[in-house]
Amino acid sequence: DKVATSGGSATTTDLVIDFSGATSIIGFAVLNHSMATWTAPTVTIVGADDASMTTNAVTKFGPTSVVQSAPNHKDAVFKFGSSASRRYWMLRFVDSSARTLSLGEVYGIAAVTTLSRKKTYGHSETEEYRLNSIETQTGERRGTFLSGPIRTKKLPFADVQGSERDELMAMWRATYGGALPLLWLEDAGTTAVAREQECILGKLQPSFGWTERDYDLFD
Repeated sequence: DKVATSGGSATTTDLVIDFSGATSIIGFAVLNHSMATWTAPTVTIVGADDASMTTNAVTKFGPTSVVQSAPNHKDAVFKFGSSASRRYWMLRFVDSSARTLSLGEVYGIAAVTTLSRKKTYGHSETEEYRLNSIETQTGERRGTFLSGPIRTKKLPFADVQGSERDELMAMWRATYGGALPLLWLEDAGTTAVAREQECILGKLQPSFGWTERDYDLFD
């Protein structure tokens, strides 16, 4: 619900992060960004040992085009092919016209945990606007916009074995059943095509369970 905005408009905006010491990074996620309305935004990510980004500088990502199509137009993840350890990390945002950049959150990713069994086909997603709604005595319904759209993903996992079920339970327990947010990455690839940029920061459902249908098959 809050964003940080760059001090002015520019064709190139650099965000330099000081981790106070060498920090191994495998990627970054930028959430609730404003690049959906830009002409053709690109992102480049560089690591270095100094704030001027010259000592032992290494370009780990990009320049790569940012996905601008809904519902993935406000959140994006940029993963590297291999991690690098540097104190300073710079995210460079570029467009053909001068732009003001806004960001909600930036996640530096130290490691990605990949499930050994992916979700099944048939997963679903919904979007909902949060409204204050009233109905008058004449039958007219009026709504006041509060927030949204709020995205909800339903991810089914079928026929998981014991070790695969333990992975799901570990993910659920690590977030205390939705008390802490989870950054879900749809694809573990590193070529930064549209699907590999897709991510969502959200809360898991408060309960988690399974049904043992037949011996070692779980749903």
